[in-house]
Amino acid sequence: MSGWHKQAELKRLDDALLKAAETNDDIMFLSELDGFFAGLLVCPDMIPPSRWLKEVWGGTVEPTFDSLADMQALLDLMMGHYNRVARMLTAPASYGPVMDEDRHSGQVIVANWVEGFVRAVRLQPSSWRRLSESDDRRRLQPFHSCSKYPWRGRERAILMM
Repeated sequence: MSGWHKQAELKRLDDALLKAAETNDDIMFLSELDGFFAGLLVCPDMIPPSRWLKEVWGGTVEPTFDSLADMQALLDLMMGHYNRVARMLTAPASYGPVMDEDRHSGQVIVANWVEGFVRAVRLQPSSWRRLSESDDRRRLQPFHSCSKYPWRGRERAILMM
């Protein structure tokens, strides 16, 4: 997918999430959702959407939609992004996280992405515990696809969160 199309899809997803937030303050926004999807996808065990979708809504109240078509449109956009993240994570060095930026300072805000990733880790703690206790460095390889920056041994620190 070209950069322009990717940006257009991200904008549509961001707009749909903002609209859904009108009826649910706890819904994840784009950067957090991106981190959440990355966390789900690098989890040692597959977590099905039936388990994680409620977490996207904030764990409590599902958003109210004007129509079934609006709900389906948001779900389609979310799953499209989930699938894009999955494709990028399987191609070495192609994943770049979606980060927020402070409009005034221009500073990149990583906290929302990290919060999403940590929320994914908390959905399946036993999987991560097994991974953190493993001596098999190959099992930590997905983390190297999760960022264009080298982890340099920080995998275990993240797993201990």
